[in-house]
Amino acid sequence: MKRAWLVLGAAGLLSMAAPARAEDISLEQVVLRGLDKVTGRLSTMTVKVGEKTTFGALDIYVRVCYAHPPEETPENAAYLDVVENKEEGQLKLFSGFMFSSSPALSAMDHAVYDVWVLKCQGEPFTAPKPEPLVLESPIEPAPIQPKLKIILEEEKKPAADEEWERQTDGEQDGEELQIQEAVIFLEDRLPKEEGAAEIESFREISPENE
Repeated sequence: MKRAWLVLGAAGLLSMAAPARAEDISLEQVVLRGLDKVTGRLSTMTVKVGEKTTFGALDIYVRVCYAHPPEETPENAAYLDVVENKEEGQLKLFSGFMFSSSPALSAMDHAVYDVWVLKCQGEPFTAPKPEPLVLESPIEPAPIQPKLKIILEEEKKPAADEEWERQTDGEQDGEELQIQEAVIFLEDRLPKEEGAAEIESFREISPENE
């Protein structure tokens, strides 16, 4: 019985030491920043949740915008649907959350436009349930082509050439070793004056001097 009370008491202390995290706050507006990489035009857009805005050839639909409570680390996250309008139809570029503290964590990939979240603002409110996005003339995105790794093998020499080079190298190594052994033999056994000429002749014909 005492053991059960101790377990319950420890659990109570742990729950007091680690309070539950406060829920994020749903706000009624999102502030976006858009960049046209070609012209360098930078735009700031304030959009209400449930509505859309236009930036260049893009339609940006705001589904929801959440912010951390004031007592926690600042963070803003907005769920966006981004559609590009082309001559042949509409292409969905992005669908998901973008985070103000880490724009690169979930970014839109486009050659001309860049869009990211600055902050959520306005009064707290309950965001309406987003309806599925229906495009008038959707374009299927092109499949991602796998990157081909091309390995270029070095041109191999014919077996006969390799064998000839191996034999030639072996003969040269053997000849050089014989000359070195002869020089050592002469230095050890002949008097300096008598063996000097013989030693010099061996060194002159050594492959190192060719």
